[in-house]
Amino acid sequence: MVAGKIVENPDLDDRFEFDPEECDITRGKWVFNRSSKPLYTDRSCPYVERQYSCEKNGQVALKKLRGKRVVFVGDSLQRSQWESFICMVEWTIPPQHKSMKRGRIRDVFKAKEYNASIEFHWAPFLVQSNTDLNILEPKKRIVKIDSVSNSSRDWEGADILAFNTCVWSKDWGREDGLRFFNETKPLKKKNIWGSGADKEMMSVAAGVIGKMKVPVSVLNVTQLSMYRVDAHSSIYTYSGGKLLAEDEKTDPGEHADCTHWCLPGVPDTWNQILFAHL
Repeated sequence: MVAGKIVENPDLDDRFEFDPEECDITRGKWVFNRSSKPLYTDRSCPYVERQYSCEKNGQVALKKLRGKRVVFVGDSLQRSQWESFICMVEWTIPPQHKSMKRGRIRDVFKAKEYNASIEFHWAPFLVQSNTDLNILEPKKRIVKIDSVSNSSRDWEGADILAFNTCVWSKDWGREDGLRFFNETKPLKKKNIWGSGADKEMMSVAAGVIGKMKVPVSVLNVTQLSMYRVDAHSSIYTYSGGKLLAEDEKTDPGEHADCTHWCLPGVPDTWNQILFAHL
């Protein structure tokens, strides 16, 4: 609802005075209200039924994982999805009933009460490579495309195994040649596809996977992610053990991170879809 008289400075207070002569509550649109907080939560009010307790129902996700071993395998994008996945469930677990062990190749979060583990395994190419840990110059990198990563033996026994497919780049045709810099809103245009997304390749991959004997599902989050040009780390990243210096921020073409996503953010949506699929 957008009709109404704005009070005071709209940058500081976005409440409005209700005028029944001006404001038709049956028509309008939703807008974000920065000055308003929920009147209650499903934890502060004891009468909210479980069916509607979205926050408390974070525990439901853990029940789906009871006795399960979930393994995310991939690169830094997959690691961010793993971190998102953990953050969506860990807050419901008392400190004494959870643990985290971090390593160079493998990170393991355990929900002891549920006998569940959620792991991340570093394998940026998924296949054998000489550059998994020590990043080499592109000309010195070697990958063996017909053999899975050496660490694949650690994935054995997983109940749920999640891979990400590729890192894609998008060209939105900005005049300044920059991508994801000073973007503050999602794209509005419907059916947008960036130049880095090959729909034909996606179709072929889905067809091959559909014929596999092992049950594999593709959750294609490409297009929904493309709309969120505002959600990348951009110049608010952390690189080489430090934040970008002010002079580096003024050169986003060289220093901005246009690959990774902020958390909370888009990876949370990927995981909501994944939870619904489980």
